[in-house]
Amino acid sequence: MNTGNGPFGPIVNGTQIVFFEYRPNKSGGYTFTALFAFASVGHLIYLIWRRAWFFIPFLLGGITETFGYYGRAMASDNPEKVGPFIIQNLLILVATPFLAASVYMSLGRIIIALDAQCHSIIDIRWMTKTYVLIDFGCIVSQFIGASLPASGDPASIKNDRIISAQWANYVGHRYLLDGRDG
Repeated sequence: MNTGNGPFGPIVNGTQIVFFEYRPNKSGGYTFTALFAFASVGHLIYLIWRRAWFFIPFLLGGITETFGYYGRAMASDNPEKVGPFIIQNLLILVATPFLAASVYMSLGRIIIALDAQCHSIIDIRWMTKTYVLIDFGCIVSQFIGASLPASGDPASIKNDRIISAQWANYVGHRYLLDGRDG
């Protein structure tokens, strides 16, 4: 077991699989766990009080961030363990499309409230469907990219899939929000 400053990860078939190049900060992990938990509870109260059901993806994003940072705090004690690494890797990455979903769900309501349908790039009826399709593809590819390190194959540790999913999410949302192509 490496007790220094890194790299951290298990040794599989004589090859070290690097989970962390550094030791995750326990107090930072617990701080962000508490912050996201507090914010999620606040959003849950707001969601129920205002009956803002379109805000459910934001709540889901906050919950996944909460447990993702809890996994990161757990990884501080034993950074070679696979469980906390996979928890934090999956949940923190998968949370971002959920958080972005609330933006476009609010955007449609704002456009309707301002009677600005003529300024929208796509028809309001198709806006949510298009964003959900983009986010679903990004969630699936980020989930696959984040779970591949659990296979133990050193070649699967690369973040290419995760980064490409995040870029696809960015380009899709940017195009739909302001009409340019990235």
